[in-house]
Amino acid sequence: MVFLIDAFHRFLGIRKININFSSMIKYEASFLPLFVISFFLFFPITLHVRFLLREFPHYSLNRYIDLYVFQGFTLQTYLMYLPFVVLLGYILVNAALVKDFLDSGDPSPVSIPPVSPSTNVVPAIQLPPPPVAEAVIEKADVYPRVIEAKTGTGDVYLKLEECYYFETDEERYYVIHPKGRFRVMKPLSILEEELNPLHFFRVHRSYIINLDHLDSYIYWEKGKYIVYIKTVSEIKEMMMSRQRFPAFKDALAANRSR
Repeated sequence: MVFLIDAFHRFLGIRKININFSSMIKYEASFLPLFVISFFLFFPITLHVRFLLREFPHYSLNRYIDLYVFQGFTLQTYLMYLPFVVLLGYILVNAALVKDFLDSGDPSPVSIPPVSPSTNVVPAIQLPPPPVAEAVIEKADVYPRVIEAKTGTGDVYLKLEECYYFETDEERYYVIHPKGRFRVMKPLSILEEELNPLHFFRVHRSYIINLDHLDSYIYWEKGKYIVYIKTVSEIKEMMMSRQRFPAFKDALAANRSR
């Protein structure tokens, strides 16, 4: 049942829930069709397990067909199991919902001010800016302003302030820029050390983002967050763990207060 609920979330693309009566009712009701048909998904498994355990070691094909198949798949059996299936399903759904609610530390979706007025995100919650470390300010002029990238016709130099994010893909490293996707020769671990922390943050082992192009972020589930980067052609979403979130908030506040 847990597997079915998780797959149903992914199928419907449910990533956030507004904490109000109508949204909660709609969310709860969306699972009812799943619970109604879930009997037919798990009952064949439990039926065969029951047969193997009860009849061991004297198995009989006739007894299996008559007692387990014909008497198992009946309307009476379905109606007998249905209330328990629905009850169990809603217990699991709401238990997971309460856990995610408590883990988030904030029941409302969280986002930052959008880059452009056309961005459709939930209203932003303003973060209080902490003091920027003087050491970072003093080192600002030592960070590179351009990065060398590879193209089919040769090398190009891209302004870092224009880069959306860096990513790794099949052990290769790329930078996403308004002019396209270019390969870079430095791994993300090296770039993380070289790039200005007032502008760049590693949200995932596969991504370093430019905070100046950050569109929004939101709590998802199981202690994870989704970060959205607005590019010229799309809004790219990336996963961020709960462990990285405090450092992310500090980096974002420093970026906004510089």
